Formats: sequence, structure tokens, C-alpha cells
Amino acid sequence: EMHEAELDFGREAHNLVTVGAHLRDALITVELPVPDLQLTSPRLMTMSFCEGTSLKNGAALRARGFDCTQIVTRVCEAWATQLLATGVFNADPHPGNLLARIDHRLGSVPVLLDFG
Repeated sequence: EMHEAELDFGREAHNLVTVGAHLRDALITVELPVPDLQLTSPRLMTMSFCEGTSLKNGAALRARGFDCTQIVTRVCEAWATQLLATGVFNADPHPGNLLARIDHRLGSVPVLLDFG
């Protein structure tokens, strides 16, 4: 039953919408994909494409102009908000589910992926 829930893309889309709203309300600077609920079902999810750079190599991030301290701070704020304030969270926070992009107004913005 747990595996079925993890593979339910309708649930993942709902989690994305919920977590996104919570993080916006908390004024946390992160990006999440936006699901298209009209084109989502338990077996298929359509969502926006998020561009970014992998967080697996800190030296490469710094060389590209990313502020790694800002990324870590924002990711920690996002996860703390999810875990401690709202109770709806990404339970699979590994480097493959994180990207970062540079926004000329906001700085280094973490991109959080995979809310299944």
C-alpha cells in the first residue's frame, strides 16, 4: 500500500501544490515545479520544467557564481518549515532532488523536486 501511494502522481501533484503554498506563505525563497492538475492522474503527472544546476559539486557551483551559503540556508529553511511547521514534506531529500538556479533579483534559488 505504501508503494502504491508513492507511485500515485495525483498525490504527488497535491503535495507539490500544498508544499508550494506553505513555503510561499512562509516567504521561503525556493522554486518547485507547478503541476498541471487538468493533465494529472494517479498514473501520469504533467508539470512545469525547472531548470537548474546540480548541487552535487560545491566547487562547480561556486565557479558558476552560486552563493552556496545562501542555497544551504534556503534549503534548511524550506525543510524546517515543512517538517516543523506544516507537517507536509519531501521525504526523499537527496542531491538528485535538488537543483539551484541564479535569479538576478533573488540570488541563488534552490529548486526542490520529487514530492511523491
